[in-house]
Amino acid sequence: MATTNNQIAQKFTDETYSTKNSMRKLFGALIEPYWQMIAKYRDAYKHPINTRTIGNTPMYVILTDVIKTKVAAAEGKLEALAKKVSSLDDLIESSQAKRACLSICLGDLNTVAKVNISELSFNALVNETYFENNVAHAPLVNYVDAIYYYSSVSPKAYGIDSLCEIFQKCSKTDIIDNIYRTKDWDNTAKNAKYQLNAVYPYCPSDWIERCMEGFEVAVADTSLSPLVKAVLVLFLVEHIKPFDSDNDAVAALSAKSVIAEATNNPFAFFLPFECLLNGYNPQISAVYAEVQRTGDITYLLDYAVTNLNKVVASLEDKIANIRIDTYREESTRIPEIEKPVAPAPKPAPAPVVVEKKEEPREVVNGVEVIPHGEKKPVAPVETLTAEDIDATPVGRSPNLSDREVKEYVIYLMETEPDLNKKQASFYATHCTEGRYYTIQQFKSYTKCVYETARTSMDKLAAKGFYKKCALKNKFVYTPTKKRR
Repeated sequence: MATTNNQIAQKFTDETYSTKNSMRKLFGALIEPYWQMIAKYRDAYKHPINTRTIGNTPMYVILTDVIKTKVAAAEGKLEALAKKVSSLDDLIESSQAKRACLSICLGDLNTVAKVNISELSFNALVNETYFENNVAHAPLVNYVDAIYYYSSVSPKAYGIDSLCEIFQKCSKTDIIDNIYRTKDWDNTAKNAKYQLNAVYPYCPSDWIERCMEGFEVAVADTSLSPLVKAVLVLFLVEHIKPFDSDNDAVAALSAKSVIAEATNNPFAFFLPFECLLNGYNPQISAVYAEVQRTGDITYLLDYAVTNLNKVVASLEDKIANIRIDTYREESTRIPEIEKPVAPAPKPAPAPVVVEKKEEPREVVNGVEVIPHGEKKPVAPVETLTAEDIDATPVGRSPNLSDREVKEYVIYLMETEPDLNKKQASFYATHCTEGRYYTIQQFKSYTKCVYETARTSMDKLAAKGFYKKCALKNKFVYTPTKKRR
């Protein structure tokens, strides 16, 4: 009988980490002896954590051998995905792999944040071609900036200082005094103080300092594995909500920061921890409530292992397809052996159209000389030297696929209605920061006359897409950081 009891305890702990309520549906009124059996089994593997929930319940994690194996396997998959993304040498493959990860991260965050953003604007944000000045989009725009910032610097040890820095990046605010929230958003947290077994929506403002002291101690626990600590940190930030805004974004980036530190790989910031945020779906909200009531973070850890494995597998398939598509495109470029063919009859000569050649305008002291009475778009001009161009760093290129370029052209024409298709198409394919483009390039790309090319480039410069610069006796145009 003892073996049977032990098997039951293992089944509802190691196979599925069940709650008492879920088991009550199976055993009904007979639940108590079975639950005591399971609790006794779990107590043998309990690892106390030096922090408490808002309701002062001590926290802990259950680490049986089976759970440890599952956690280690999930950590290995996360590390392998980050390594795979960071090791792609081909720029197009690397950019598309990052965008595949970023699309999942940003979409899951928006499920919780509920930012009102169109599909075109969302895709532009993922593709690094977003340039709108829409305050409503700020939570997502700042989040993308934060991911690219942290993925470009060496990982550092996670702690309170890191937490506050992440909040600064997500909120674009400078913290001077009162780094934590000083007010509550409503009375629900205050009222929960007087309820038995209450589930707090967030920490009352007068308890935040106490809760964050426990947070600091928990983060310093070196006995926890990276994924356990990442899940714990994410839960505590979501649970306490110490800041006035952007707590969801801070929680996800905090979890990624723990993994980045453990793996020494900054590309861990592209890992999809956003699917673990409270409110992502009703199921995870119930998990957060169970962790609050019991103090057992294993409920969220079990959910994390299951769901992260699914998302990671999906991303690995997408990255594999990116590589397959790249090889397929390369193979189609290999020329076949040409076979001799009979010469085609010569077509009738086309009528000759004499096009008036437009010469580049004269530049005097960095100012373009315009004939009297002619109007042109107003674009400030900066004088450059060859040394200035050599010293200009080349920024990230969007490296867009053909489909993404078409989407971007539509996005440009919808957000800037006075741009025509040629202007939008040229910018969509000539927007690498640190590069310099000419009127002649526009003319060749769009097959238009010089005057149309000149006015088009000046228009793009006047609208802030390019910075117009005078170089000796001609003008060059370099993309600006209009997207930000």
